[in-house]
Amino acid sequence: MNPREYEHKSTPPVPLMPNIHPLVDKLYKPYDIGQVGQLDLLCCPKIFGGKAFSRLTRRGMAAFTGRAAAAATAAEKSTTNSLALFICRRGEMPLGGGLYRALLETLGENTRAEAGSRSSAGSAASLPEGESEQVFSTDEGPVVITTRGKLVFVAESFPLDLARKLTG
Repeated sequence: MNPREYEHKSTPPVPLMPNIHPLVDKLYKPYDIGQVGQLDLLCCPKIFGGKAFSRLTRRGMAAFTGRAAAAATAAEKSTTNSLALFICRRGEMPLGGGLYRALLETLGENTRAEAGSRSSAGSAASLPEGESEQVFSTDEGPVVITTRGKLVFVAESFPLDLARKLTG
């Protein structure tokens, strides 16, 4: 919570995680579910991305991290390759494609934009008005960022078809 909001007895909007369990429960075991608060969102980008990333967001977000059910051995479980992340954020989020890609590159991921990105601006695979989608490839799988009005969804390391279902 922001100290100024606390002083004014203001309650920030809490993003509600959509019910993603029917889509993910057969393939992923919950690893961590909860909210990422403002302090985390101010510190982590600063630590990993430097000053340019420290202003990513001022509010929290809901997050689900799952470990692939197929990861059975200790070696498979000891790497981040078996983890997938889904984020739901309400409000303006300057965590758009270019900035998110730059943050991923800073963390050492081999990141590239994919041609499969879509928007409501009108392409062969367009989305409803006010929606956009950016798709990136990383060493650990695709990253799909979907913006719908004031909601932003990020699915990282899920198979592309599942990521689009989660963010769509």
